[in-house]
Formats: sequence, C-alpha cells, structure tokens
Amino acid sequence: MEETTIKLEKDDEEDFGTGKFAKYQKMMWDLIEKPDTSRAAQVISVLSTIFVAVSIVGMTISTLPVLQYKDVQGNAIDNPSLAMVETVCIAWFTLEYFIRLAGAPEKWVFLKDGMNI
Repeated sequence: MEETTIKLEKDDEEDFGTGKFAKYQKMMWDLIEKPDTSRAAQVISVLSTIFVAVSIVGMTISTLPVLQYKDVQGNAIDNPSLAMVETVCIAWFTLEYFIRLAGAPEKWVFLKDGMNI
C-alpha cells in the first residue's frame, strides 16, 4: 500500500510541460520506464531483460578458449558470431538510452543520475 502511494506521488511530480511534443514525451517515458502502463511497455521491459541476459551470457561464453578464433599469427581473437550478438545488444541498449533521454521529464536530472552515466 505504501509503495503504491509513493509511486502515485512520483507520477504527480513528473511534469512534461504543455509543449507541442509533451504528450509524445510522456508516452515515450511511460513506454520505457513504466512497464505497468501498457502491453507495449511490458513487451519492451521483457525485451530489455532478454537483451541483458543475452549480453551477459554472450560475454561470458566468449571467454571460453573453445569458442575463440585464432588469427594468422596464432593470437586469440573474438568469435565473430558472439561479437555480432554483443553489437546487437549494445545497439539495443543505446536505442533504449536515447528513448529514455528523449522522454525524460527533466533532462538534466536524468543525465546526472548515476545509473545513466
């Protein structure tokens, strides 16, 4: 009950203004930051979690000697398939970050937050 009250109070604090794009900004913010607001937001939340898991697993198994490739000199290099998986994950994380930034009600507060640096 107390958690719901705090959440509702926080919703009241978010001021997107009255500008031309304020409603789209709120839609983006809700889509990325509040998975309980719509089915699409839930899908984005699950996708983000999947990308995090895939990234962790990919980075972990890329350290296995069996999956590493060797260049002409015999030096170990990254597996190209795993490198592509990591590239796709980084692209997703970057897109998600910029959507969150575009939707943030207070851009400067968002940028200064330790989780966003």
